[in-house]
Amino acid sequence: MTETHVFETIVSEKCCNCGVLFGMEKEYRQRKIDEGGTFYCPNGHKQWYTESTINKLKKQIESKQKQIDYCRNNLRFEKRSHSATKGQLTRKKNKIAELVPAGDSEPKK
Repeated sequence: MTETHVFETIVSEKCCNCGVLFGMEKEYRQRKIDEGGTFYCPNGHKQWYTESTINKLKKQIESKQKQIDYCRNNLRFEKRSHSATKGQLTRKKNKIAELVPAGDSEPKK
């Protein structure tokens, strides 16, 4: 006769309604934390984890993407503003060069 031994890790959980302690298989518990979904205590009380890890990570990704988009838009604006300022500076330099030729200390009238 062949015997097969299977070992599972059981973790404890406490019912938030009646306070009874019960065991859950470790991978099943982690799946409920990651993916969400309900499970029941031995007394039949419905249990769930408030927010799945996957949903938390999705929200964090969305938040970071919004920050990236904001920074990209801000960078585009600043580049345009810088370009416009450079153009104004060039025009002013050219105007000054027209009024004061190289080597002259007196402006043209």
